[in-house]
Parts: sequence; C-alpha cells; structure tokens
Amino acid sequence: GDLELRNGLNELSFCVSSAPNTRFCAELWVWPADVAMVICDIDGTITRSDVLGYGAHKLGFDAAHAGVCEAFQGIERQGYRTIYVSARPITKAAKTRHLLALVGQAESGFEMPRGPLITTSERSLAALVRSFRRKG
Repeated sequence: GDLELRNGLNELSFCVSSAPNTRFCAELWVWPADVAMVICDIDGTITRSDVLGYGAHKLGFDAAHAGVCEAFQGIERQGYRTIYVSARPITKAAKTRHLLALVGQAESGFEMPRGPLITTSERSLAALVRSFRRKG
C-alpha cells in the first residue's frame, strides 16, 4: 500500500514476526533531492566529550559546547538540513534525541534543529567500550 509520506518527519511504528507483541517506533525523514545537508557527529562535536555526552546531563552537567545551538540555527537559516550521527547504540536513539532536544535550551533559549539520527547497531556496552578504545 501507499505509505503516504510527507515532506519532513514521518513517525512510523511497526511489529516484526519474531516479536509480534512488541511495537517498534522509528523516524523516516523525507527531503527534496536537492536539499543541502550538513552531517554532524554528536559525540565530541556537539558534546565536549564522547564519554561525558552519554550521561552528563543526568548528573546536572552541561556536556554541550557553548554556542552550538546558535551555530546550527545559523546553518539552518542558510537552507541546510542537519543529519546527526553517533556511535551510540540504536537502543539509545530515543535518549539521544532527547539529549539533542535539551542542548542549549536552559542557557540560550536556542535549540538544535530537528533532523535524522543515524546510530550504530552495536549494543550499549560494546559501543561504550569501542569509544574508550578509540581514545587510548
């Protein structure tokens, strides 16, 4: 059937035959083919540290670089759309989107532009260990 996708964010939910009692949610973004895009790594680019970005906000620390929201709002005003990438596991996608929604709002009133998030398919511990090993 027709998915009836619209320009921008499309929220999806689905089940798979191997887990019929579980509902999965996903975001599918549709943009025109000629849209200009910026790809931004979250961990260490938006946040000051790969590791601190995982949970510093829960402890009351602001893990984001100062001015990052203002910079990305300026990029968006120039007509660019943002795609976020992260080494965080896909199981943390909702929490990562929540972190992006919180970045900058307390101090500046600016917020990060909404956009697709691409994560790794690794589990949480494996992704965190790989992040530590890259730094060493």
